[in-house]
Amino acid sequence: MDPFEAVKADYEKKGLNFPVLWDREGKTFAAYKLKKLPWGYLIGADGKVAWEGGALTRIEEIEKLIEAQTSKAE
Repeated sequence: MDPFEAVKADYEKKGLNFPVLWDREGKTFAAYKLKKLPWGYLIGADGKVAWEGGALTRIEEIEKLIEAQTSKAE
């Protein structure tokens, strides 16, 4: 199975409802010096990694970080 199709099938199987970046060539991964997957990254208003961690953990903390980054961007 094509890696994209495998990711898509897993996403649908788990019923996830958040955006997932498909980076076939790994350019985004390299640009942000990301280390491993599955992992969640919040890219701040300044274009730098503002938070990283388990993608489905501490949702309340992640929401607060997103709100803070959103207010910086305004």
